[in-house]
Amino acid sequence: MNDKTRKNLKSCVIVEWENAGKPNWGKKETIGMCLFVDAELKAEKLVPSPKFCKAIESNNLKYVKTWVLGCHFSWLNPRL
Repeated sequence: MNDKTRKNLKSCVIVEWENAGKPNWGKKETIGMCLFVDAELKAEKLVPSPKFCKAIESNNLKYVKTWVLGCHFSWLNPRL
């Protein structure tokens, strides 16, 4: 991933999905990858989505689910 991509959580998740062969992820898998990518970025001292990070830290699963669905990932809920 380039530096610009690493500054955007959604872009990082899309790159991971593409690298995995564009699997048919559902909501559970997509949320899991968002959490994984967020943790990786946090370990690198990058916080591209502070509200998402805060929601994870406070165990606000409703916000996390809403954030993921609001991203309109093409494999999950594409815009028509």
